Amino acid sequence: MEESIARITRLLTRSGERACITYVRDTKPAPDGEEGPGGGTVVYLRQAKAGLAPPALASVTGYLNERHRMDYLLFRNGVRDRISTHPAARHVIVSFYLSGSGFLGQHVASELALPHIAHASGSDLSADFHHPHKMHAVEFVVRRASHVVIQSREQEGWLRATGLRSDRMTIIRGSLPNDFPAGRWRFRPDADIRLVSDGGYQFNKGTHVLFAAYRHAVRRGLRAILTVAGATEEGARAYWDRERARLIEEFGSRVQLLDWVDKQKVYELLLRSHLYGSATLGEGCSLARLSALALGMPIVSTSCGELPDLAAGMEHVRLVPAGSTDRFTAAVEQAAHELPGLAGRIDQAAIDTVRKHLVPSRELSQWESVLGDVS
Repeated sequence: MEESIARITRLLTRSGERACITYVRDTKPAPDGEEGPGGGTVVYLRQAKAGLAPPALASVTGYLNERHRMDYLLFRNGVRDRISTHPAARHVIVSFYLSGSGFLGQHVASELALPHIAHASGSDLSADFHHPHKMHAVEFVVRRASHVVIQSREQEGWLRATGLRSDRMTIIRGSLPNDFPAGRWRFRPDADIRLVSDGGYQFNKGTHVLFAAYRHAVRRGLRAILTVAGATEEGARAYWDRERARLIEEFGSRVQLLDWVDKQKVYELLLRSHLYGSATLGEGCSLARLSALALGMPIVSTSCGELPDLAAGMEHVRLVPAGSTDRFTAAVEQAAHELPGLAGRIDQAAIDTVRKHLVPSRELSQWESVLGDVS
């Protein structure tokens, strides 16, 4: 289960007055009835489908064509059973990812006459809004959902293009965990510029562009050490293994390519680095980038998602158009050469404002307001 979904579930069950049943699609099987965030229950539809259709049919074309209907039947039956056992309770469907679980959630909500809050999670809307088929699923959801939760003004603009009224959508950005460091980033002089990214090894995060930018800058004379941490894109390990090996062969110990590390380790990496880099192709509200922003460190990234909203006017945050490899590469080089002077021009009052906005109580208050409106 993704960290952002787990965080929101914890927020919504914090008072103890709500019960959350989390239905998870298309993930690795796990024990049914596993305790989820906030004490809720997690139901894995992939595991439940094994009881509806023989596993031997999993690769048969007919089975593959039926997988969406099976998800719908299993989810509808589960929600209907919950309603029958708790008839006096108020029931609301909250979905994440508009064209996937949001599409499923809206079908069930319409059939059972339940309110549905559709959440445009992660970068899915950035990709799906420009997909000729998935765009129709997005429109189906946003035109029928009781309310749509989005994460940036960029997403707001896209959904306005579908005809969605502003009074039916709310921007709710994520929040920083309670154990987020109280301290700030400080420039530490070094013979090398330390460039860091915690976006893992994924095409949609633009890791290949980051690799290319580092290679280009070092070949042009920049003394820099690159550290990347995070998971490897599913189904593309061979490609990323090859690219990591090439980078290590060329630069040796000057590249540190780590697997997933816990968030405290990520904070340590950020605080001892000089420049945060992310060439992501699209975001909703990236908690990785928000962490770098809230620590007050120089950033080079793409102008998408939350950063244009929260970092407007910040000289130490350099944003380039998403999908522009040349501009990202040039921005990394320029920011690196401007250190340490750039570090002295960071507006700490603006960072204070960001930190005050990214508290969990603000996120919870916004969710409570939306739930109150649809219930």
